[in-house]
Amino acid sequence: MRLFDQEKETLINDLLILLTIDEALELKCELERLIQQQKTDDHGHINNEDYTKEITVSVYDPNNIDNFSRRIKNLIIDDK
Repeated sequence: MRLFDQEKETLINDLLILLTIDEALELKCELERLIQQQKTDDHGHINNEDYTKEITVSVYDPNNIDNFSRRIKNLIIDDK
């Protein structure tokens, strides 16, 4: 698991996520889609009602990270 604050470009080690039922269902659907497709080069977005907050989720294989940006590759490899 890697947690990354994209705005601040910093790692996060402890994260609390509070979701409405609709947002939780959207997250569940995105994760199920990513798992079903088994695509490690795809991602999904979960937004709040007015699109001011966003969660981006992706599934990765540490042996196949070619499609990620250099920063994300480093995060996956070194967790720093």
